[in-house]
Amino acid sequence: MNNFLKFTILLSVSCLIFTTCSANEILSYQEVKEAFNNSENKFFDVREKIELVETGLYPVATNVQMVNLEATFDMSPEEYQQTYNSTKPDFNDSIIFLCKKGIRAKKAYEQITAKGYTNVKYYKGSWNEWCVLENLTCYKNP
Repeated sequence: MNNFLKFTILLSVSCLIFTTCSANEILSYQEVKEAFNNSENKFFDVREKIELVETGLYPVATNVQMVNLEATFDMSPEEYQQTYNSTKPDFNDSIIFLCKKGIRAKKAYEQITAKGYTNVKYYKGSWNEWCVLENLTCYKNP
């Protein structure tokens, strides 16, 4: 059995054990790839800055480290604009969370939906799956 198949099986099993796995909140690789083409979607990569350097970047995503997530979404629209040079998401905007393994993306989903945001999803496969399926060098500094 190849490593990618093992990884996919492990993700499926962990989904059954650790999450509620609603099809409405979890995005597949293909759904995320298509979502990158829609400028209405707001992507947030919740990895640490060092991880971005070590592993690589998604095509379009704002980096908000997990430790700063709630404070970021509590910012005023003006403060958010100054910090991220973009418009703060509204409660109904399409928000998609990404990370390295999917664990923090799910946690980010939970934190932000608890704040009242209604159109939130996360990419469960996250960077570990993305870099393999995109044929990228997954780790620049092993």
